[in-house]
Amino acid sequence: CSPTCEYTANGTTGRSPGRLEMMAPEAGPSTINDDHQPVNAETYKKKLRLLRNKKAAHLYRQKKKLSVKNLTDHVAMQEKLNSILKQDLKSLKDIYLRTPVCTIMRINHALPSPL
Repeated sequence: CSPTCEYTANGTTGRSPGRLEMMAPEAGPSTINDDHQPVNAETYKKKLRLLRNKKAAHLYRQKKKLSVKNLTDHVAMQEKLNSILKQDLKSLKDIYLRTPVCTIMRINHALPSPL
């Protein structure tokens, strides 16, 4: 253990004899990490906060990627629909301008000539 830790036997305090409790002199009781090293509360809270932040950042990046993908797909769909509508408009305009009534009106300069 590091030099800042001290061990006290709990047998003298009325607790189960022979059991050791780890105490950090300035921080009070501490926990033990996976490497059996003492970790004070501030370090533990900081690591926990960093892990939560890392997870939140990962989720945010995933949501952002999904949002960009959805917007890209939506733009592609709207462009395709716009192209189809332009083709439909052109074909309807051609049909309309080829009708006999439209020809007479075009001769009388009421309608512009077809493209």
